[in-house]
Amino acid sequence: MATVRRAANNGRSYDIHHSVPGIPPNSVEQKGATASKEAIAMAHSPADTAGASVTRREFLDTAAFGTAAAALFAGLLGLLRMPKPNVHYEPDSKVRLGFPNEFPEGTSRILERHNVMVLRDEKGLHVMSLICTHLGCIVQKAETGFRCPCHGSMFSPAGNVESGPAPKALEWLDVSRAEDGALVVDLKKPVKAGTKTLV
Repeated sequence: MATVRRAANNGRSYDIHHSVPGIPPNSVEQKGATASKEAIAMAHSPADTAGASVTRREFLDTAAFGTAAAALFAGLLGLLRMPKPNVHYEPDSKVRLGFPNEFPEGTSRILERHNVMVLRDEKGLHVMSLICTHLGCIVQKAETGFRCPCHGSMFSPAGNVESGPAPKALEWLDVSRAEDGALVVDLKKPVKAGTKTLV
């Protein structure tokens, strides 16, 4: 291994190199310098730079794909939740009762499906609502007329109030004829009590 000693001569320093037999002068210094250069080159090698670049690219690609997928999902969700017409279709208030011959004179028939009672006498036919005018309960037929099972209101056979708390009589409803001659009642169109339809 080469050694270096400094000698002074007349106030000046000189470097004196001694070589070890079999080892060329300056070989140790050259090898050290070469090793340092190789280490620096490896630290900045294109392979490492390329690997880091690919990693960043993959991350950015993944992030872009995730953003696009989220945007697409949000768009589809928006389409599914688009405002729809907030329309509530009520059933037609006019209902068919049947043909006149189905209600002969003397008829007194309750149609539970429509909460009405159809009555026919020698003067004609009329339809009376069975909905109590107090709180809307369905009255029931009693010995002397109708009775509300909820709060005890009593009505005459013609629907007049005989005892409260109902504030008014049961409603008589409008009766008309369809084009084919069938009887039609309008459940939301009351008429004056005593109004009868000739059939």
